Amino acid sequence: MLKPGGYLQWDELDTVNLCVCKVSPALETPALDQLRDWSWAEGRHDWTVRLADFLTEEGFVDARIDFVKEGEELARAFSEQHLLTAEEFAEGLAKVGQREAAGKYFRLVQEAEEESVKGAALCVPRAVCVAKKPL
Repeated sequence: MLKPGGYLQWDELDTVNLCVCKVSPALETPALDQLRDWSWAEGRHDWTVRLADFLTEEGFVDARIDFVKEGEELARAFSEQHLLTAEEFAEGLAKVGQREAAGKYFRLVQEAEEESVKGAALCVPRAVCVAKKPL
């Protein structure tokens, strides 16, 4: 239990500000762009950027949210992690019998990996919200 006067910190992936980072703007990244669009999920995860509002509505005070980009030195590593997650999603589709959708997703991940080797990364910043429980 959070005691009065204590702080809560809540971190979430910020799929609203998700982007494809490239070593060159001329680099074509259709697979990573598609994964970015799918990750955005037509706004279903937009609640993450409103965490401070939700905590304030629940009675917390001094709520603030910061958006933290991953550093360039970690972009490739985090991108690989996101691609592995997408691959796990494809495996889940295959397990429930959606083989066509799974195949499409597997191909997309493979193409995104090829784009990553050429100098692109799926960059997902973090939304970090801190709020205080009133006394």
